[in-house]
Amino acid sequence: MLLILKNLLFVMVVPGTIGVYGPLFLAQCRSPASGLVFLLWLTLIVISGVICAWCVWDFAVFGHGMPAPIDAPYMRRP
Repeated sequence: MLLILKNLLFVMVVPGTIGVYGPLFLAQCRSPASGLVFLLWLTLIVISGVICAWCVWDFAVFGHGMPAPIDAPYMRRP
């Protein structure tokens, strides 16, 4: 359970900063998208979020680590 919480914290800090706060900072002066462009971006955000969640799950469950180099995943020996 602790490993899942560490992974969630890592995802909120590193990719969250680059994927959320960076674009928000860049788009401060622009008007919001609407219509088809909004649906396209929403679809891309949902797909990328699912892929990111899948990767974090694999790191935690199968690799027993985090995507960060400070707690790299390892494989258990049989």
